[in-house]
Amino acid sequence: MKILVVDDDRTFIEMLRAALLTQGYEVTIASEGGGCVAAVPEEKPDLILLDMELPDIDGLTVIRSVRRWSDVPILVVSGQRGTGLGDTSEVVEALDAGADEYVPKPVALDELLARVRALCRRIPHESGAPLITMGHVTIDLSTHSVFRQFRGRQTRVQLTPTEWKVLQMLVKNVGRLVTRQDLLTEIWGSEHVNDSGNLRLYVSQLRKKIEQDPAKPQFLKTETGLGYRLELQNT
Repeated sequence: MKILVVDDDRTFIEMLRAALLTQGYEVTIASEGGGCVAAVPEEKPDLILLDMELPDIDGLTVIRSVRRWSDVPILVVSGQRGTGLGDTSEVVEALDAGADEYVPKPVALDELLARVRALCRRIPHESGAPLITMGHVTIDLSTHSVFRQFRGRQTRVQLTPTEWKVLQMLVKNVGRLVTRQDLLTEIWGSEHVNDSGNLRLYVSQLRKKIEQDPAKPQFLKTETGLGYRLELQNT
């Protein structure tokens, strides 16, 4: 998923860019409003993070220009120009112009990333890269990301590359048995087809990260003597 960041504050840009990259997003930068308007048809971003105070044209002009021909979600991240905290004129103008959400600066980075994820969940996904929800866990194949709800907050689950490969193969065959041999061959190669102990270790690690009770898995089921099955519902 590609995000276009439009801001002329280099420090903020680099901090945000690094955070977005660690979350699995592709990031494009524009330091001026004109650059944003030109980048949308060329880069085809899935989401725009827009500062309202830009060196060439103001954010409202950018929003209205983009909205003439694109419905890409726009998240405004900007300091309000009003004199008091109660001044909402810029927020109202931005939303009326076509922005999807407005977050005033300064903003905590984890809150901003949560708002990005919330907007991204509203974006239709291609059939080859679905968003899978199972209980408290959301799996996004388009960004290779897994998120877990815990005490009302959504946090990213850190998976190793091999854990992700195991989970991805199970997700792509959701509801169907995936044999140990198929998993071992796909992930480690045919020469490891009998190395089921290694596979059990990674499945155990996955359960610890995505199941409420790893000892009684609701979703990642074992088919004794055969392999594994991912179920979206507790059965």
